[in-house]
Amino acid sequence: MDTLKKKNNLFIPFIVAVIGSALMILTIFLPYTSATKEFAERIDSYPEAVAYSNTDIKASDVKNVSMVQYASMYSSNSKEILHQSSVGIIYVVIVVGIGIFSLLSLIFALLKKPIPLIISDVLAFGVFTFLGWDFRDRGLMRSAYNWGIGYYLFYIGIVMALVGAVLLIMTKKKGKKQLQEN
Repeated sequence: MDTLKKKNNLFIPFIVAVIGSALMILTIFLPYTSATKEFAERIDSYPEAVAYSNTDIKASDVKNVSMVQYASMYSSNSKEILHQSSVGIIYVVIVVGIGIFSLLSLIFALLKKPIPLIISDVLAFGVFTFLGWDFRDRGLMRSAYNWGIGYYLFYIGIVMALVGAVLLIMTKKKGKKQLQEN
């Protein structure tokens, strides 16, 4: 009976952590940036126009761009877009890093391991924050783009995963304390 009660007490923190971690993974594929209203209207007017000279990237391809799409565009066209061929690899590494740390968060949430979950969340947050800083530093966010839904959902996901991890720690400690008292 006590084991069943302990499992029930861990259920809500477990679900919160799993949903948050899964949301972090999902955001990699959702729009990280979205064109401003004015820029989106221009894109809609000329969807087949070339977005970057000497590339095959069309304007319609850059209206709502996910982290995976940025990594793909930058890795295959970094010389044309960023004026350095090696820079695209950095974006691939950053996005893969976010993905790996988010996946580790999900694995640790599923295993109900709150400390490794917190560590992987902090690492995912660090890499994600670095990517956002880079976009702001290059002036991308001041021009024709706003943050997309993926950007905001990542923060919600990481908060949920961290809250779930903290609740798992508290629930496990409370359960151990009750066992010692009995």
